[in-house]
Amino acid sequence: MDANISLIFLTETDSEDARDNFNILEFDTFYPLAGATDNVRIVCLARQDSDIEYIMRKDLMSPKFPSIWVEMRTAGGKKFLIGGYYR
Repeated sequence: MDANISLIFLTETDSEDARDNFNILEFDTFYPLAGATDNVRIVCLARQDSDIEYIMRKDLMSPKFPSIWVEMRTAGGKKFLIGGYYR
Protein backbone atom coordinates (compact mmCIF):
# COMPACT_ATOMS: atom_id res chain seq x y z
CA MET A 1 0.00 0.00 0.00
CA ASP A 2 1.48 3.34 -1.04
CA ALA A 3 -0.83 5.57 0.99
CA ASN A 4 0.11 6.41 4.55
CA ILE A 5 -3.27 5.54 6.08
CA SER A 6 -3.46 5.10 9.84
CA LEU A 7 -7.19 4.56 10.28
CA ILE A 8 -9.98 3.96 7.79
CA PHE A 9 -13.69 3.14 8.02
CA LEU A 10 -15.41 0.98 5.42
CA THR A 11 -19.19 1.26 5.11
CA GLU A 12 -21.81 -0.67 3.17
CA THR A 13 -20.02 -3.91 4.05
CA ASP A 14 -23.42 -5.43 4.97
CA SER A 15 -22.32 -9.00 5.62
CA GLU A 16 -23.04 -11.57 8.31
CA ASP A 17 -19.74 -13.29 7.47
CA ALA A 18 -17.45 -10.25 7.93
CA ARG A 19 -17.26 -10.32 11.73
CA ASP A 20 -13.91 -11.74 12.82
CA ASN A 21 -13.14 -12.70 9.20
CA PHE A 22 -12.15 -9.35 7.71
CA ASN A 23 -8.36 -9.24 7.84
CA ILE A 24 -5.82 -7.14 6.00
CA LEU A 25 -2.09 -7.61 6.57
CA GLU A 26 -0.59 -5.04 9.00
CA PHE A 27 -4.01 -3.72 10.12
CA ASP A 28 -6.13 -4.42 13.20
CA THR A 29 -9.86 -4.73 12.51
CA PHE A 30 -12.61 -3.27 14.69
CA TYR A 31 -16.32 -4.10 14.35
CA PRO A 32 -19.50 -2.49 15.69
CA LEU A 33 -21.22 -4.11 18.64
CA ALA A 34 -23.43 -7.05 17.66
CA GLY A 35 -27.09 -6.10 17.42
CA ALA A 36 -30.43 -7.72 16.63
CA THR A 37 -29.03 -8.80 13.26
CA ASP A 38 -25.36 -9.47 12.99
CA ASN A 39 -24.92 -7.77 9.63
CA VAL A 40 -21.66 -5.86 9.79
CA ARG A 41 -22.39 -2.58 8.02
CA ILE A 42 -19.19 -0.77 9.02
CA VAL A 43 -15.62 -1.96 9.64
CA CYS A 44 -12.64 -0.01 10.96
CA LEU A 45 -9.06 -0.78 9.98
CA ALA A 46 -6.15 0.58 12.05
CA ARG A 47 -2.56 0.27 10.85
CA GLN A 48 -0.36 -1.61 13.30
CA ASP A 49 2.26 0.86 14.54
CA SER A 50 4.57 0.63 17.55
CA ASP A 51 4.17 4.40 18.16
CA ILE A 52 0.35 4.41 18.13
CA GLU A 53 -2.11 2.42 20.22
CA TYR A 54 -5.74 1.98 19.12
CA ILE A 55 -8.40 1.16 21.69
CA MET A 56 -12.01 0.42 20.77
CA ARG A 57 -14.34 2.51 22.95
CA LYS A 58 -17.31 0.19 23.51
CA ASP A 59 -18.61 2.57 26.17
CA LEU A 60 -19.49 5.03 23.38
CA MET A 61 -21.13 2.43 21.15
CA SER A 62 -24.60 0.86 21.05
CA PRO A 63 -25.81 -2.36 19.39
CA LYS A 64 -28.87 -0.34 18.24
CA PHE A 65 -26.81 1.95 15.99
CA PRO A 66 -23.94 0.73 13.77
CA SER A 67 -20.95 2.85 14.76
CA ILE A 68 -17.35 2.33 15.81
CA TRP A 69 -15.42 4.58 18.19
CA VAL A 70 -11.66 4.26 18.46
CA GLU A 71 -9.29 6.11 20.77
CA MET A 72 -5.86 6.68 19.24
CA ARG A 73 -2.96 7.25 21.66
CA THR A 74 0.42 8.40 20.39
CA ALA A 75 3.79 7.59 21.95
CA GLY A 76 4.01 11.28 22.90
CA GLY A 77 0.89 11.03 25.05
CA LYS A 78 -1.62 12.67 22.72
CA LYS A 79 -5.11 11.18 22.48
CA PHE A 80 -7.59 11.39 19.61
CA LEU A 81 -11.15 10.09 19.63
CA ILE A 82 -12.36 9.03 16.19
CA GLY A 83 -15.84 7.80 15.31
CA GLY A 84 -17.26 6.14 12.24
CA TYR A 85 -20.98 5.73 11.47
CA TYR A 86 -23.05 3.74 9.09
CA ARG A 87 -25.51 6.22 7.59
